[in-house]
Amino acid sequence: MRRLLAEWSTPAVRQVVTWALPTLERRLSDAVDETDLRGTDLSEQLAVWVAETVKDFRRQSLAGELTALDPGEPVLAAARQALLAELAGLGRLQPLLDDVEVNDIHVVGHDTVFVVTADGVKEAMPPVADSDEQLIERFQRVAARGATARSWDRAHPTLDLRLASGHRLSAVMEVTPRPTITIRRPSWTLDRLGQFVAVGSLSEELARFLSAAVRARLNIVVAGGQGVGKTTLMRAMLNEVAGGERIVTAEDARELRLDELVDAHGARLHPDVVALETREANSEGAGRFDLSDCLHLAKRLNPDRVVVGEVRSVEAGQMVDAMLGSAGGSMCTVHASSSHKAIGRLRSLMTLHGTLGEQAAMELLTDAVDLVVYQAREPTSGRRYVAEVAEVSMAEGRVAFHDIFVPGPDGRAVLRGLPHHLGERLHPFGYTGSPATNGQVVR
Repeated sequence: MRRLLAEWSTPAVRQVVTWALPTLERRLSDAVDETDLRGTDLSEQLAVWVAETVKDFRRQSLAGELTALDPGEPVLAAARQALLAELAGLGRLQPLLDDVEVNDIHVVGHDTVFVVTADGVKEAMPPVADSDEQLIERFQRVAARGATARSWDRAHPTLDLRLASGHRLSAVMEVTPRPTITIRRPSWTLDRLGQFVAVGSLSEELARFLSAAVRARLNIVVAGGQGVGKTTLMRAMLNEVAGGERIVTAEDARELRLDELVDAHGARLHPDVVALETREANSEGAGRFDLSDCLHLAKRLNPDRVVVGEVRSVEAGQMVDAMLGSAGGSMCTVHASSSHKAIGRLRSLMTLHGTLGEQAAMELLTDAVDLVVYQAREPTSGRRYVAEVAEVSMAEGRVAFHDIFVPGPDGRAVLRGLPHHLGERLHPFGYTGSPATNGQVVR
């Protein structure tokens, strides 16, 4: 797929695409306006139009009506593929999205492009647009036609959305020298904790522990840095939830997609899911629906569990409130560099965006959160794994962390000790651990 991008970027192919694209875009626009596409397969119709237009280019070039660099069949075949990607995909970025070996795509302007492959290798790629303006226009169209229409312009310089392929896109303009786009591949192959064990991200011991913790309705925070797989891990943990429970999710871009999961027999794993997604304000400044609004609404939807994709602002206090107000089993993710620091991060968010003092915020947090699971990534290989699991409590006015799983020789979490009271709580759900060790008390 990366080879295709190189072919599509050659001057000969770009000449055909530049010549043919305006005609095809007008034809597609007219057909949509006139509802000519009702009852037809759009992809098949586009392929017919592309073939006709490219054939016209070749006829005119051979007749001397155009100055073509090379109208040969290899160039025209590549141009047909590139045009289909322009009309129905992400143009020259499409081969990178389709390449299963590409995990991340980094674009800074139209001509500075890197990919990070599944084995952690970073590679430079050819340009993905002819100019920065063309790159911006491409993603403005992508943002406008999504399930939840979004703007990307001077007034809205940041953009976060999930592409139809499931990739997570984050883009920024105006506040950076050049438009910058980052695209991350979803890890949908890891739907269950057993699959994490198979790829070496979890030990069997830890998988059993997490499964029991979810079924025992512990409130769990999944912490880690950017791109370490926090959402993917939380998704797998949520798939331990019984199918009869009502789950309400709140995300900026819908990544969990619990409502789409099916078992081996084709039955939905979670038939009762309400997936809430944020929305930006329109051009008049109306219609904004943020994570705070999602959580306010979630409480009215009679959830068994509330799940937040990422807590990073005022919604921290609301997430804690949701954990305290439910029967347990709620989850969220947060950026932090360790399991211990995740609680400090949440406390800071609660005090910064609320009226609570630090002590009051910490008391609420330790009452609401049962476990923090810390996910890490090895910088060189890109290997993702759970490194720590800590229980959170309050002792003598201070936060007490019981480090249940700690980093082993290879960084992966190994069992250190299970507090007696937690063992009693998890025992009915099939998990027993080694005797407790003294939890570390920290400020």
